[in-house]
Amino acid sequence: MRSIVKAVIFIALIIGFTRTTQAAFFVASPSSSTTSVGETITATVYVNSSNQAINVVSGSLIFDHTYLRVKGVSIGGSVVKFWIQEPSVPKSSANTIEFEGVVLNPGYTGSSGRVMTVTFSVLTEGSTSLSFSSEAILANDGLGTDVTAASSSTNILISKAVVEEKPTESKPETKPETNLETNPEVSPEIGLQGTGETSNGENTSSAGSMFKITEVPISVKQGES
Repeated sequence: MRSIVKAVIFIALIIGFTRTTQAAFFVASPSSSTTSVGETITATVYVNSSNQAINVVSGSLIFDHTYLRVKGVSIGGSVVKFWIQEPSVPKSSANTIEFEGVVLNPGYTGSSGRVMTVTFSVLTEGSTSLSFSSEAILANDGLGTDVTAASSSTNILISKAVVEEKPTESKPETKPETNLETNPEVSPEIGLQGTGETSNGENTSSAGSMFKITEVPISVKQGES
């Protein structure tokens, strides 16, 4: 009797270990994101089935339409080649993207099998997440064994919109006008070789002279010595 009980326990442990090692799940990447209102973010849904070939994937990607609006859905590069329900942009009031498809024989085995890529517009400041519901991942074993395990979620932190400040325009600096008072009887001639004329009419010149000397009339009153 004891040997039978031990055999049953051993078989149960083997079955439990097999299910654990053959578990498959969905993940949205990146696992966390920080963004701001008005920005666009992208989340890629992968299926992870490292130890068991799978051939059917289905489920719903859940989001909060208060914070996020689906801008586009792409199935480019997906391991799913035959869609029973192809994912698409939902109605504005909806908060799920449903998908179901078949991976052709020999199925998919690996840790990052792309299912779809979703682009969101960020609407409101706060904290939200992406998660999965109604997941089903079936093994490519001829029996359609359900190997689904709990899928992971993505956390998204949204801040206020970033306002770019316009640089202030700098006005050109205005230099004050400078009034130079010059002796009316002396006129500068800059940069020329000067010629001086005395009161006797004699001309004198020298290299580098800077001024022209003009006659100044002198009047003498009678009676003054």
